[in-house]
Amino acid sequence: MKTCKALKQSMKAIFSSYGMWMAVIASAFLFLTATLVTDGEGRRYSALQVLFLIRGEWGTQLQSFEVLNLSAIRTVGQSAYLAMFLPVVAAFPGIPFLLDELKSGMSRYSIHRSGRYQHYLGHVLAVWLCGGLAVMFGYILAAVPVLAVFPHPGEMQQMLEPELFDMVVFANNSLAWFYSILGDVGLLLSFGLDMFFYGAFFSLPAILFVGFLRNKYLVLCFPMILLFFYDTIWKKIYNFYRIAWDQEMMMKIDSWASNSLCSAATMPTVGKWLWILVGLLVTAVLYCILMGRRLDCGA
Repeated sequence: MKTCKALKQSMKAIFSSYGMWMAVIASAFLFLTATLVTDGEGRRYSALQVLFLIRGEWGTQLQSFEVLNLSAIRTVGQSAYLAMFLPVVAAFPGIPFLLDELKSGMSRYSIHRSGRYQHYLGHVLAVWLCGGLAVMFGYILAAVPVLAVFPHPGEMQQMLEPELFDMVVFANNSLAWFYSILGDVGLLLSFGLDMFFYGAFFSLPAILFVGFLRNKYLVLCFPMILLFFYDTIWKKIYNFYRIAWDQEMMMKIDSWASNSLCSAATMPTVGKWLWILVGLLVTAVLYCILMGRRLDCGA
């Protein structure tokens, strides 16, 4: 009960700060920079460019692209820039609030009311939830105008067999089920939930750095540096098996790319939930241990 109260107070403070909504806008911009279509001359257009060009001469031909149906909504969530900057964007809503509270010394009074570990656990859950929500809101903000631009999925479904429709448009049968029940809203919710997992997972590393750092810029940037090292190691391993042309290992390693982690297209729902919950549990335990060993109550 005390943990829920600490969580509620932390989330209320985060949602009333400018950092939360700046993160939503930043994530929406990153989603809109994803390459959405390539024309006959090999030129690539991002979702943002397509939205601006839709009224032009080239834009009038956009409706004839069969590939630009609901798969476009999935493409919006695959920006290379998003994978690079997501740890910063996901941590931006909660980390400044958390560090400001610790520096001000107000945590001493909160700990006295709710208990030390309940207070710490409330912080972890608040940063985790707000990081996921910021990315999810940004995705929906970017996906709604993109969905309005492209041909309605019903037109595509009439042209293709149901099995082919599930494979080409959704790349996941569960997403087709969501669409059959709720329509476009179900599609946005299913991919939006996918983005929530994505953002929530990448907000976890920054929480650990709060245990021994007080500079918000270092705390926000270190996870991005770690992700860069992870991507470098992943590319070397992937290229090793690509040269050997071991397709089975290439498929397994491909699912561990930074822009594929927690993705519905590469990980089943049960595995995704397990991946997220284990990461949250490990982060919460380590954070409570780090903060619990401080003699200043974390301040």
